[in-house]
Amino acid sequence: MGCEKMSKKLDFKLEEKKAIMIIEIKDFMGEMMEKMKSEFNKKGDSYKRCGVLYLRNELYKHFYKDDYLDVANFAFMLWYLEEKEKRK
Repeated sequence: MGCEKMSKKLDFKLEEKKAIMIIEIKDFMGEMMEKMKSEFNKKGDSYKRCGVLYLRNELYKHFYKDDYLDVANFAFMLWYLEEKEKRK
């Protein structure tokens, strides 16, 4: 197989892997959103009034429980608070 054909084959494999990764990320985001909606029904947007230390502690607790959806959601909450501060 010539180098050009091999390169095209590798490019196709790389593009295929990227497409699969994007689908997997979207699936994960969908799960995050479902969990956030469920919690929103119970607690509203109270995370907007939480302290960063509280949210970090919760993130760590859920990390050690292997609850990665909650880890991602707490990371989102921390990101939100940081972005909100930047916009002031």
